[in-house]
Amino acid sequence: MGEIKPFVVYFDGEWGIVRCVRGQEMRLRSIIALVNVIGNVRVHFLSVATTGTISSAMKKYIHKSSKP
Repeated sequence: MGEIKPFVVYFDGEWGIVRCVRGQEMRLRSIIALVNVIGNVRVHFLSVATTGTISSAMKKYIHKSSKP
């Protein structure tokens, strides 16, 4: 997973944004789909979208989901 270089850039306890090396998006999606426990906590990853920039992901998905 070293060549993918995943990094959590945002997480609010429910939603998050993970960045990776360009061109490695499908590999990252495949790997995180296999993760179901972190520590002693059950987790579920769902890839909602792939964007070109962190800024566009924040605008389109994070800020939109926090509005009533």
